[in-house]
Amino acid sequence: MSLENKVTPAPAPSDFIRDIVAAHVAEGKYPRIHTAFPPEPNGYLHIGHAKSICLNFGIAREFGGVCNLRMDDTNPTKEEIEYVESIQTDVNWLIAGWADDKLGLKEKGRDTRTIAENGNRDFYPGTRALNAQLPTLNWR
Repeated sequence: MSLENKVTPAPAPSDFIRDIVAAHVAEGKYPRIHTAFPPEPNGYLHIGHAKSICLNFGIAREFGGVCNLRMDDTNPTKEEIEYVESIQTDVNWLIAGWADDKLGLKEKGRDTRTIAENGNRDFYPGTRALNAQLPTLNWR
């Protein structure tokens, strides 16, 4: 009798957030999935940030969306550039090879884009990922 190693694929991740996103995708509630990782650039990232990065970039990857890296700060003149650069480096390292194509960054010199959905104006940052997906948007 021989015992063979049978590799069973791991089940897809499931949690209440992914369940809500999956329901919204199935309903067609939004034109695309767009998540964000908005750290405050006043220190180095910690394990809680890593969890948020994996969740937000993972959802963007699973549902064909994009995840914006946006520094969340009300007074950027008080922050150290060292922390901003460290956050960018850490995020790039963590998503490399599995979600790096889902990273949305506002391009230098770009402004926000305005689009209308169901008669309501909505604003999307001019990200590299979105520029490829939404070439017909008008600059305002």
